[in-house]
Formats: sequence, structure tokens, C-alpha cells
Amino acid sequence: MSVSDFKREREGVATGGVLGRSALRRLFSSSLPGPGAFWDETLLLGFPETTTGGCLSVSLNRPRQLNALNVDMVTALHALLPRVEEDPRVSLLLLSGQGGRAFCAGGDIRQVAGAPRADVARLFGHEYALVFKTSKFKKPHVALWDGIVMGGGVGISIFASHRLCTETTLWAMPETGIGFFPDVGAAFFLSRLKAAPGVGFLLGLVGKRLRAADLLATGLATHFVPRAHLAELKEKLEKVNGFLSPEAARAEVDRIVDEFSEPLFSSSSSPPSSSSPPSSSPPSSSLCNLTADVLDGCEKYFSVLPESFQALLASLDEGAASGCRFAAEVKQTLRDKCPLSCAVWLALFRQAEARKCVDERSDDAPFYAQREEEGDRLLEVLRQDFVLAEAFGHGYPENFKEGVRAVLVDKDNRPQWTPSNNADVHEDDVRRMLNYCEANGLDRYLHS
Repeated sequence: MSVSDFKREREGVATGGVLGRSALRRLFSSSLPGPGAFWDETLLLGFPETTTGGCLSVSLNRPRQLNALNVDMVTALHALLPRVEEDPRVSLLLLSGQGGRAFCAGGDIRQVAGAPRADVARLFGHEYALVFKTSKFKKPHVALWDGIVMGGGVGISIFASHRLCTETTLWAMPETGIGFFPDVGAAFFLSRLKAAPGVGFLLGLVGKRLRAADLLATGLATHFVPRAHLAELKEKLEKVNGFLSPEAARAEVDRIVDEFSEPLFSSSSSPPSSSSPPSSSPPSSSLCNLTADVLDGCEKYFSVLPESFQALLASLDEGAASGCRFAAEVKQTLRDKCPLSCAVWLALFRQAEARKCVDERSDDAPFYAQREEEGDRLLEVLRQDFVLAEAFGHGYPENFKEGVRAVLVDKDNRPQWTPSNNADVHEDDVRRMLNYCEANGLDRYLHS
């Protein structure tokens, strides 16, 4: 399609704000993927009114469920992504969440826990394939991490070129607390953080929550933008022209994001000069959960991980007995987590660390899956994630179902895990989960 043809089509299609499904069908030359109702209800797509605009906006629209992802949303997003990459009219993908409370709280685990095996496989298959394809996406991709960002919400946006956090961002991978495991490639990107050794392992082990300063320090987020500036930022991004090369679009997005991003100043850092524009960002100390004690503890106990979960527990027991506050707090937190989930996370994280590139560069970590060799490593992690998702969700679902019951249904927060305590987890239990089904089961979704 020529630029002039496109302009004529756009002039007849533009409806302003969020486009209707019929308009989007014309815009993308064929019907949208997935159940049609979800494009008008739980997934809102917008394209600028102007005939030259090239920003495709996708907004998750389940605010009452904190924009949790269900199987139809994930399937539709997975089908949409390659069309966005191939369409020259789209220069930029913008991903956000509706409601003001959350970007995305993760997968709809209540739906998953009660779903037939085929639906469980379909959700995780399309979700993990979406994560992998997002890591290969060449166009600028902006994720507005405003509010809660957890689990699957991390996965669908972690490889966005621009990951913007705000003073309300609350980020976590909390799966060990619901009888599941940190998935969506978490072992890949958490083993490559720009932080003290062992931090990534802690985040998956206990689901520690991060704030804006933590996300910037680890490289999980790329920019801090005060929430009050998001509307104006989105307005400018939506004016980015279509038909731009990925390089030209990236330069334009960089310029716009830099215009609105601000540093976080701690109480010990130098304040901005009098000539600097006024900052609306809060002190970084109020947005930091990775304190010096936490970083030191991670380096001491998790920088070199033992081969077994029991050895890890013994190390923490010894540290707590000697008066180490960090070891005692982690040990206490683990009492509420699923023992099998934690043991599986240790094995999964050790596998991912062993796969890391020997020539990895700290300035690239952890988000350089577009490098061919690292893309292969990410795919290996996601394949293992799919095996584990089948195991936790269908093969041996007692812990996952119990976690959902205790946290979301009855809300008594007293799950009865199997096995019930950390000392009863054996390596055979972990191997059973890791080898539950065929290793390449994810591949059928990569080509759909």
C-alpha cells in the first residue's frame, strides 16, 4: 500500500480515540485475531485520527481484575504482534492498562486453576510464545508500568524497548506464594540483572516487591516518568509518524521519553541545580525496597547457589543462627511459600545461569534477547517454563489449586502445601516437575 492510498483509507476509517472492530479490520486488511468481543471489551486498540500517525495503542481493559490476562486476551495479543511488526503504517507499539490501579496483575489464575488441560496449555503456550516474539520485536515498544505489574504482566512487557515506571509502580514475581513458579522467562531475565549478585534469585524465591528506584537500579525499568506526566507523554507518542524505519522511530521515541523522564534523587545525592527544571519525582529513598542490607544478603547467600534446596535452607539456617537479619527474614518468609515451588525455582534459576553467554556485557543485561545466541537461551527457558506450567497446572495441580483457594477464593492465607514443609522436599520431586512432559511442547504455539 502506498502512502497516498493509506492516507485515503485512514481518512475514511478514523473514528477518534479507540477504534471500533470494523474500522480496525479495514485498517489491518483482515479480521482481527481472536474472539471479536475481546477487541471491544478487554483489549482496546487505538490509532491516531491523523492520516500520518503511526502509534498503535493497546490497552488492557479488565480494571476490576487489575487487568489480569485471560486466555482470549493472550491468544489475541500473540496473533496481533506479527501483524504490527509487518505493517509499515505502524511505527510504534504502546501498551498500557486501564483503571489507574494496575498495568497488569498477571494471568487470571482463578480461571487457569479451574480450566481443562487444553485451555491451560493454550493460555501458557500463547503467553510464552508472545514473550519470545516480543523479545524479537524490532520496532519501538513502550510499556507504561503504572500501578501493579506482576507475573504475566511482567512477561508480556519485559522486552519492551522502553519500560516506564512511576511513583505508583509495584513490581513482583509472586508465584511461589500461590503454588506455582516464576514463569514467563523469569529465570532468563532475573539471572541477568544489573544489581548485586543473587538479587534476581531472591525476587523469584520470595516474590519481593520492587518500587521505581529498585527497577531503575536493576535495569528492569528504563525510565522514571511521574504519573502526572503520563497523559501528555501518551499524547506525544500517539503523534509519532507512520512508515518510519525502526531506527528512525526509536530515535523519535527516545526523544519524547527523555523529555518526560526524570531522575530519582536520594537524600544523600546532590540536588538538582537552580537552573534545572523543577522535578515532580519523589526522593528515591521512598521508592526503594532493595536496601543495602538486602543487597549484601543476596550477595552472601545467593551469589553462588547450592545444588539442592536443602543445602540452601541449611545455609539460611546457619546464617539466622549466627544473627544475620537477612537470613532470618528470608527463612521466615519461606514459611508462607510453597516448598515445591521454591525448590523448582532454585533448579530453574541454576539452569538459566548455566546457559548465560560467556561474553555477556553488563551494560546489555538483562534485556538483550535480540542477540541470536541469547534469543536461543531465552527460548530454552520458555520451553522449560511450558513443561513446568503443564506440571503445576495439570499433572500435579494440588499446590496451585490450594494456593488459589487460600489467596483468592477463601482468602484465609493458610495454604496446606504438598509437601507441607521445606524439609520434606526432595530432589526427585523437583526432577518429576522439570521432566513432566515433552521438552518442545511450546513449539507448536511459536508457529501459530
